[in-house]
Amino acid sequence: MTSKVVLAAILAVVVCTLLVDVLLIPWFPLPAVLYALLILIAAHFLPPAMVVVVTVWDALALLVAAWIQQPPLEQVALYESSVMVLGYLTVSLSVKMRRESKLKAEMAMLAAERQRVIGTLRALIDALPVGVFVYDGAGTVTLANSTAGAVLDGVNGGAADRLRR
Repeated sequence: MTSKVVLAAILAVVVCTLLVDVLLIPWFPLPAVLYALLILIAAHFLPPAMVVVVTVWDALALLVAAWIQQPPLEQVALYESSVMVLGYLTVSLSVKMRRESKLKAEMAMLAAERQRVIGTLRALIDALPVGVFVYDGAGTVTLANSTAGAVLDGVNGGAADRLRR
């Protein structure tokens, strides 16, 4: 789904929630939960800037409902501040999720590049006409080309089999 489709669907639900809030359930906490749910849904499907737009829509819808229904000012302040705090938290969540997704994709790309480079180096080492041994920090042979194995077979009969992995 594209962002425009999701944004249009959320706007339609905001309007429907506003109508339910004003006409069917006058100033009851249930519509406030629906407004909050829309912000959470937006955080999962939309970029952070669009989550801000949905938060503003929700805040405006709550203000319109308050203007029509005239509830106590304390309730209006509580619901509005709740929407704003939730909006801030979901924008933060959206930014984090997008950053994490980007980093995972970058890590996968780097792992594939690493495997390609390792394969190229192994092919290059194996193609050398001289014997090559690669040791780790502890002095253990971690890689040897076929020429090195042939040299060891001639010197130590069967030593090359221990090097092959």
